[in-house]
Amino acid sequence: MAADRIAAMAQWVADFELAGCDMRAVAVARDCITDGLGVALAGTRTDIWHACARLTAADEGLCSVWSKPRRVQAQAAAFLNGAALHALDFDDTCYAGIVHGTAAVLPAAWAACESRGGDGASLLAAFICGVEIEYALGLALTDAVYHRGYWSTATLGIVGAAAGAAKALGLSPAQIGNALSLALAMPMGLRSVHGANAKPYLVGMVARLGLEAALAAREGIACPPGALSHRFGFQNVVGTGAFDDDVIVQLGKRYSLVDPGVAFKLYPLCSATQAAIEATLGLRERHGIDPSKVAHIECISTRLGFDSLPYLAPRTASEAQFSMSFAISCALLRGRVGVADLDSGLRDPAMLGLMPRLQFSTGFQDQPAAGPESACVTLIMVDGARHQCTIMHAQGMPQQPLAPGRLAAKFRDCTRDTLTPEQAANFLDRLSGLERCSDLRNLLPTGYL
Repeated sequence: MAADRIAAMAQWVADFELAGCDMRAVAVARDCITDGLGVALAGTRTDIWHACARLTAADEGLCSVWSKPRRVQAQAAAFLNGAALHALDFDDTCYAGIVHGTAAVLPAAWAACESRGGDGASLLAAFICGVEIEYALGLALTDAVYHRGYWSTATLGIVGAAAGAAKALGLSPAQIGNALSLALAMPMGLRSVHGANAKPYLVGMVARLGLEAALAAREGIACPPGALSHRFGFQNVVGTGAFDDDVIVQLGKRYSLVDPGVAFKLYPLCSATQAAIEATLGLRERHGIDPSKVAHIECISTRLGFDSLPYLAPRTASEAQFSMSFAISCALLRGRVGVADLDSGLRDPAMLGLMPRLQFSTGFQDQPAAGPESACVTLIMVDGARHQCTIMHAQGMPQQPLAPGRLAAKFRDCTRDTLTPEQAANFLDRLSGLERCSDLRNLLPTGYL
């Protein structure tokens, strides 16, 4: 099937109809879009987003910049909205490829759809196509892409963004295939960016370049055959050469949005910290922990969790988002881990004094019940007492879905600085019926704080 993989993916995207989709996948996709818009509105308050906005200051066009009464060209909109969506590292994660799927695909699909005067149903269909192609590649190529040092969110996300944009633009199967091939020919993103504000910038570029690939394909720009399977193609250069063709055959028969599903974050740090934060907060509440009486902290995580968090002594907010010592110390000292804590925590002498007490290691490899980023936290007190909590699946993981209303509460919290409570409630209501929106340009609120 090697020669037909791209054609098969392109044909599936072209033929996809929302009416024939698994309704569970549609529901998850709607949640992804809602959560993504919420964290993006919060992201527009960050320094990195304003830096990205300055790069497009002279751009004007027809497409929306989320949370701003400004319209720009589609490519600039995809860039700015992608950077906003990932600015706080608060967006969803899928372990089919270990990617932030929504961050790459939604901005590209939205800009492409809006540029054509598309409706909510078209956006939803384009989004599902984009993330399912991205997740399918992640499964087919295995996690080897991530473990080889590529940042899969960017490396695979550019292909998902191209697929979503191509669907939104109404391209033919041949044009969609060219869009995918063009995206596969420009892999980007290395895990060395973890802990730097380059990370959200690159997500914006991924969304923009994915859209560019679809627009280029519409104009007849094409790659030669073999973007995946050529000896210098994606699967051999970026991957290890392995490729599971059955994943492509199963497109439309199974949905990665459902299985393995999507993880939604409750804390604005790397997903590898979520279980440990939950464990620490649980210990703090159950035992009334006095942080000043904690002599030593031990945290055991999975190999993925350990490898994803390189900063034991973070110096910036971006590094703190990839630091287990910060995550646990913040949860222990403040009983929360929020956006405001990222900056203020690194100026807190108590936090700086507690972080070096952490011993971080890996050790879940032989536990079948473990999730990809499980954690066991042990607090050793100065009097010798030991308090331990293990979380295999943090709240928000597919195995531990959020309680009803929790995602909406997160949305309201993320938008409290940009929307009034009434605006947020109305926006949530419109998003819950996204398919009924007749013009995407009318979906966003009309005013912001």
